[in-house]
Amino acid sequence: MGSVKDLEVIARIFCRDSAWYTAAEQAKKIDRVRWKEICEAQPEPLPPRLKSLISGAYRACANQITEREWFEAVPPLSDILRETEEILAR
Repeated sequence: MGSVKDLEVIARIFCRDSAWYTAAEQAKKIDRVRWKEICEAQPEPLPPRLKSLISGAYRACANQITEREWFEAVPPLSDILRETEEILAR
């Protein structure tokens, strides 16, 4: 995990096969700056478990990077990423 930006990629990967992703990519071809205004489609909500894993990954990163326990009872980042990969592979 290189940075917090890498965590945003998880949601993007999940959305790649959606109608929203296709519409967003088309809107970006029209205007890379205003694409959100142009795109009429809305993304589907993330599945609750995936949303929870992304949140857990942020918390685990904070604990791991700072070597301090900011967040209690957070599984190791490696466990979170393993389960995330399983969900994205479906």
